[in-house]
Amino acid sequence: MAIRRKRKSRTTAPATVLFTQRTNEDGKKQLCCYAQCTYGGTSFGPVWGHSPASVAKCLAELTAKCDCGRKYHKHRYTEGVPIRNKK
Repeated sequence: MAIRRKRKSRTTAPATVLFTQRTNEDGKKQLCCYAQCTYGGTSFGPVWGHSPASVAKCLAELTAKCDCGRKYHKHRYTEGVPIRNKK
């Protein structure tokens, strides 16, 4: 039985999400994230926060801005460490 290779998706593109800190408009350090398309190289950010909602917003804005031709971007690679607030 032959092994089938997985076909490259035509609708989604992998993206790298960078978790970091940046100084905001008030001069205070805040958590933020950036997203970069692996295929097109387009990047978007900062989006304030390290929550899953912040990552989703960053990827949605990247999809709207990117010219790689894909309909969606998925979080595949991570740089930095997300910091989560414990409640």
